[in-house]
Amino acid sequence: MVLDASRRGLAVFNELSESDAKAAVASCCPWPEWGESVVALRPYGDASELELAAADAIAAISDGDLPLVLNQFPPIAVDGGARTRAAQWSREEESGVHGSEASLKESLIRTGAEYRERFGYTFVVAATGLEGTDVLSVMRERLTSDPKDELAESRRQLDRICRMRVAKLLPQLDPRANAAH
Repeated sequence: MVLDASRRGLAVFNELSESDAKAAVASCCPWPEWGESVVALRPYGDASELELAAADAIAAISDGDLPLVLNQFPPIAVDGGARTRAAQWSREEESGVHGSEASLKESLIRTGAEYRERFGYTFVVAATGLEGTDVLSVMRERLTSDPKDELAESRRQLDRICRMRVAKLLPQLDPRANAAH
């Protein structure tokens, strides 16, 4: 069922106007150049082609621009209340964090600020399935990383996040799925 919805969603994505397609993929990655790259390669034959293009576009972001991309993500454990698709996905991905006790959230926010001070950009992690304690442990471990190694790990995490979001996007573009809601 989801596979059919993904196929139909991909067909819709391939037919969207350039501006609508860019707006759709902006919820997967907030970097406009990433979206332009992904949209420019349409049409895609299947979802795996789109995911590969998404990964290639992440790899193409320069090390100098990557912190700018990462800083467009909200800090872990902070829910700004936005109603965008990206904000909703962030809340879903961080559900194990947002369900944590206040003291753990405070530790995540404080450690995230330390991380940003050390590296100059927002901590990102593919948080789906992780509890708040898991995220805090990963964050503390990564705080000790060499800056070059940490930038590479942040890129890997961004790639995972974007691929997961592309997979979520396609079924949402399926007109049948939208008609059911």
